[in-house]
Amino acid sequence: MLRTACCCTLLIFAITLLFLPPLAEAAENHELLSNLRQLIFEGRRSGEGYFSANGKRMVFQSERDPANPFYQIYLMDL
Repeated sequence: MLRTACCCTLLIFAITLLFLPPLAEAAENHELLSNLRQLIFEGRRSGEGYFSANGKRMVFQSERDPANPFYQIYLMDL
C-alpha cells in the first residue's frame, strides 16, 4: 500500500514539473543552486527526490539493496 502511494506521489510530482517555468531560466537567476544541503547518505546512489507540499516529507529514488541493482522509491520524514 505504501509503495503504491509513493509511486502515485512521484507521478503527481513528475506531472507538476511539466507546468513549472523552464529550468534554464531558473538556473540563470540562481534559484536552483542556493542553500544546498545533502539529505541522503545511505545507498550506492540516489536519484531524484521531491518535497511534500507541507515540507515535512520527501519522496526519492535510491539504490540500497546490493541484491537489487535498480532504484526503489523511499519516503522520508524530514
